[in-house]
Amino acid sequence: MNKMAVKYDEALDDALYGMKNAEKRKIRVSFLITRKEERLDEIKKAARTAVNRYMKKYPEVAVWTLYQQLFQEECFSLVAAEESSEWEQMRKNTRKVHAKGKLCAEDLAPLLYLKTFITGLDPDDRAKKVVIDEAQDYSFMEIFSLRKAFQTDLFTIVGDLAQGIYHYRGLENWETLQNEIFPTANYLTLQKTYRTTIEIMNLANSLLDDMPDALPKAEPVVRHGDVPAFLYRDEHAIKNIHPLIKDLLEKGMNNFAFVTKTKHEAEQLAHELPSFEIMDENTDVLGDRVILPAYLAKGLEFDVVILYCNEHTYERNELDLKMLYVAMTRPLHRLYLIGRQPEDFLLTDKDGLWTL
Repeated sequence: MNKMAVKYDEALDDALYGMKNAEKRKIRVSFLITRKEERLDEIKKAARTAVNRYMKKYPEVAVWTLYQQLFQEECFSLVAAEESSEWEQMRKNTRKVHAKGKLCAEDLAPLLYLKTFITGLDPDDRAKKVVIDEAQDYSFMEIFSLRKAFQTDLFTIVGDLAQGIYHYRGLENWETLQNEIFPTANYLTLQKTYRTTIEIMNLANSLLDDMPDALPKAEPVVRHGDVPAFLYRDEHAIKNIHPLIKDLLEKGMNNFAFVTKTKHEAEQLAHELPSFEIMDENTDVLGDRVILPAYLAKGLEFDVVILYCNEHTYERNELDLKMLYVAMTRPLHRLYLIGRQPEDFLLTDKDGLWTL
């Protein structure tokens, strides 16, 4: 098209400056201008038609069909660097899920990636600005696919690695994002916490000392409160909760949460505390008295939190440490821990960080 436009422009120059007969020059210039516009329109239409004809030569392949082929042995061997029994089992399990017409959460990012490069996203479906909270629980592939699909660097990514309870698929560090997805990103460490008292935060921070990686500790603002208290679980433990709650209500506390390690333990506790509502993945509105497992507690806050441990105790592994850290950082004012022994919550005699 550029060559065509240049050709007509040169002809116009010749007519304007080379023809002495004014009437003939006028006719020639008018013809060239009109013909130039017609020819450029013809070329544009022909180009669109040519592209459509060319693309029709390619077989129409649904992204979903193409993605499923990746889990077949003959296709997987072409893209995988190595084979192993773990890879083979992963493919087998994934095929079973797909055969039921279902998807795993881990399927979404690669599906978006494939769609981006095969058909692309409609411009109307692209976000100009993306905000991701709880980013520690997103995988590298999820964030990478979003970046490619939306074609923007305007991402605000917020997270706390100490709360990464989905570490098997989540991020292990922020450097990976900086180095491989957002090389020009600004990185800020925000360590101030305005939710929890100094006494509660000191106990929660002590768990980070046992983490395999050095993680920054939250710095509570200057707001003191009671030291977290451990209560022995015996036949009177649940019965004694009611006068404790009554006393706390009189002191201005408005909402209470029992946090257990597992869903099963939450369901058991709900039978003993009928005045408390059990929370699950489908709960939209929280009441003033709830029971929930620790993995659902992220992002929530309560005046009083009571960690409850019956059969399922916390162990010194990365997942349990992070779940316990999440649970301990939910209260605004008071933290209680009910168990058979302090070790159920990994409590040791650390400089008076908790009391009986």
